[in-house]
Amino acid sequence: MAYLHCHNCYWSQDDFWSESYNPITFLEKNYTPKLLNEDLEKWIDFDPDTFKGIKGSLTNREWIARELEKHASTIREMKYKTIEEFKQNNPLRICPCCGKRELDID
Repeated sequence: MAYLHCHNCYWSQDDFWSESYNPITFLEKNYTPKLLNEDLEKWIDFDPDTFKGIKGSLTNREWIARELEKHASTIREMKYKTIEEFKQNNPLRICPCCGKRELDID
């Protein structure tokens, strides 16, 4: 996986996607067991940094729903799905946010 970000304005996007890594496979792998095998009304504690502005605990149902919403946002904001697409469409590495040639891949 590779992480694309700007050194000037700090714009970034999710790691480039592939058949084995993308929001759908991530959600399926990590949340299908919880969705199918756990009590959806069970309250769980979580790190406050997970969902900004929420403290304390959520039900499994709400946790899964928020994860789906978070990944929907990732899909909406993704500029370059693959590293090949990035190299082909932006060979000068110009940031889509600030317009500077400061994009970097880690």
